[in-house]
Amino acid sequence: REKLNGRRSGAALLTCMALTVIIIVPVVVLVLLLAGEVGSVYLQFQQKVESGELEGLLDVKSNPYLEPFLYWIEPYVDVNNIDFLGSFSAGLQQLSLFFLRYGTTMLSGFFNLITGFLIMLITMFFLFRDGDNLAEELKTWTPFSGTYEQVLFNKFREVASATVVGSLLTALAQGIVGGLVFWVLGISNALFLGFLIALFSLVPVVGTAVVWVPWVIYFLVTGSTVRAIILTLLAVFFVGMIDNVLRPLFIEGRAKLHTLFVFLSIMGGIVYFGI
Repeated sequence: REKLNGRRSGAALLTCMALTVIIIVPVVVLVLLLAGEVGSVYLQFQQKVESGELEGLLDVKSNPYLEPFLYWIEPYVDVNNIDFLGSFSAGLQQLSLFFLRYGTTMLSGFFNLITGFLIMLITMFFLFRDGDNLAEELKTWTPFSGTYEQVLFNKFREVASATVVGSLLTALAQGIVGGLVFWVLGISNALFLGFLIALFSLVPVVGTAVVWVPWVIYFLVTGSTVRAIILTLLAVFFVGMIDNVLRPLFIEGRAKLHTLFVFLSIMGGIVYFGI
C-alpha cells in the first residue's frame, strides 16, 4: 500500500497474486508430486516383497540388535504371531491409495477446485483491502468497553498468528531439513519422507521420531551401522533442534499456550475444515 501511494485495491490485488504464485501453486504441485511418489514407494516395496529381499530383514529373532529388546518384551507380546510384513504392506497401501486418490480428485474436480480457489481469493482480497474497517465494525458488535475490546482483539491476533504461522513454519522447516538429511544419506523418496516429517512434527512427544527411527533400525538390521549413527545424530541435533528452538519462539513464547492446547486446536481445525 505504501509503494502504491495508498491505493488499497491495487495493493490487495498484487498481494493476492503474489500469495498465489508463492504459496498456492507450489502446494498444488507438491500434492501431485507426492501422489506419484507414494505410489512409487508402494511399488518398490511390493517388488522387494515378491523378490524375497525383505524376508531376512523381518526375521527379528535372529537380529543381534533387537534380541535384548525382544527378550524383554516376549512375556507380554507374542512376537511370532505378529505379521510385520503384512501390517506394514497394508498400511503403506492405504497411504498410497490416499495420496493417489487425493491427487486424482484434484485433477478430476478441477471445477470445484477453481471455484473454491476463487472464493478464497475474493475473500482474501477484501480482507486485505478492508480488513481494518471490518475489524472496527466487529468491535461495535461486542458489549465490552473500548479498552477490553482492544485487549481481546490483540490477544486473538497474537494467539492465531503464533499458533497457525508458528506451527506451519516449524513443520515446514523440519520437513525441509529432514528431507535433505534423507537425500544426503542416499535414501530414495526423500520428498515423501520430508513430508511425513513435517506432518508428524505436529504430534507431541513422538514427533519426527516416528519417521526416522524405523530407518535407523533398518540400517542397523542391514549392517549399515555408520549410516544409522549419522541419521540419528542429524535427526536429533538438526531436525530436533528446529522444534526445540522455533516452536517455543513462535508459539509458546508469544501465545503463552501449552503445547497440548496448540496440538488439539490444530488437529481439531484439520478435522473440521479439512487439511
